[in-house]
This record gives sequence, structure tokens and C-alpha cells, in this order.
Amino acid sequence: MTEPQADRDDRDEPVTLAHDGSWPGYLCTCAEALNAPEPVPRVVGSEAPLGLFESRMAVARDDGRAAALWDRLTAKAGVPAMRIVLEAFLSERPDARTNAAVVIRRLRRDGAAALRDLADPVVLSVDKAANKARREAERMTGIARFSELADGSWYAPLEPECDVLPLVADHFAARFAAMRFALHDLRRGRAVLHDPGRPWLLTDGFALN
Repeated sequence: MTEPQADRDDRDEPVTLAHDGSWPGYLCTCAEALNAPEPVPRVVGSEAPLGLFESRMAVARDDGRAAALWDRLTAKAGVPAMRIVLEAFLSERPDARTNAAVVIRRLRRDGAAALRDLADPVVLSVDKAANKARREAERMTGIARFSELADGSWYAPLEPECDVLPLVADHFAARFAAMRFALHDLRRGRAVLHDPGRPWLLTDGFALN
């Protein structure tokens, strides 16, 4: 006796695009999505659980490809529009990265005007996600407290709801330009490292000995 076949065709299931979790990796999945037919594929981090019937394709991180897409979109839509996309990405809200990929396609076509259509639920979702990350970044700049370590450097632990270190790094680097410090996201194991006179560095897998 043969088992009954499911009433579906896996070939009709859209492919999900997976990135490594980084912003350049995400931009590479968006570059891939721009070449895909409508609707825009779902975009997830590689750590997201695999759906029962999901077909997933991992998109390799390529910093040159990411930078090229950023430059093209910035020339078309402007830096403020692309910062909103970045903030939505960092919000870690459900579906924010897929919706931001949809918005990126519209930014390529319509420029910054695409973000003014808040009657569109996708655009509104991206706007809300960006606002969430922005508010959390502002909150972190107000509550961060540095302690001096034995080697003369300074350390501040944070536990933000969103992945806001890229949004607050410039603020702290400018405010404490003469300090050698680490701004540590305890939830994600990441840190902004700053040495006077040098650009700040975002590093993964950070731990304080």
C-alpha cells in the first residue's frame, strides 16, 4: 500500500534566502532578491529554524558586492533612506528583514519616495522596525556606564533589545575620543572597540577576561 501524497508541489514553494547575520551578508541576499521574480523571497539569518517545507539557499557574504549595492541604492534613494533600512535590519523584529528587502526593491525603482507610502503595510512595518531600533539606540546612549579596568581602558556592558552597536558607535567614539574602551553587547557577544586616533571596530565573539 502506497502512502498518500501531500496535496502540494514543493517546486511551487518560494526559495528562502539566508545570510550570515551581518549587514554586508544581508545586503548580498538583497542583491540576490533583486534578481528574483515577484514576490520578493523571504530573507532570514542562517540561524533561523528551517521550515517543514522550506527550500533555503545560503547567500555567501561578499563585502564588495554589498558595498556596490549600497552605493547604487544610496545614489538613487539617499543616505537617510538607506539608514532606515539599516535600522529596520538591526531591529530584529519578525519579518523586518524580508520587508526591508521588499523596500530595497522599491527604493531601486522609486527612490526615497518609496518610504513615504506609509499606507502600505510593508513600508509601515519597516518604518516601525526602524523606529524601534532608533529608540533603543537612544536609550543605550543614556544608560551606558563605563568602568575603568586595571590596564587603564574602559568597559561598558549593555543588554539592548535590538542590535544597536552599529548605531551608537559613532556617538561614543566622538564623546570619548581620548579613551580606549569596549562597549559590550552581552546578549549578542559583540563589542565596539575603540582606540584613540583610530576608527572603532565591531567584533564578534567578545568576552572580558
